[in-house]
Amino acid sequence: SGYYEGDKALDAENTYFLSSYFVANGRVSWSWKNYVAAISVTNIFNKFYATDGEISAPLYVLPTPPRRFIAELDVTY
Repeated sequence: SGYYEGDKALDAENTYFLSSYFVANGRVSWSWKNYVAAISVTNIFNKFYATDGEISAPLYVLPTPPRRFIAELDVTY
């Protein structure tokens, strides 16, 4: 799956913008009898971007987490 967000203004005067970004996530799963094994990855390309922030006092932006791998094992009764 993918997610795109365009430029975002951080102040009321629209003078400071966060750049646009695209993030891709993926998941692969295998099923066998009552079991499901899966591996998922968020932020596949390890893109650094900021999702929100504020430029008034105090100045801050919220960076995203780096690439993350998740392994799952499900059992159905």
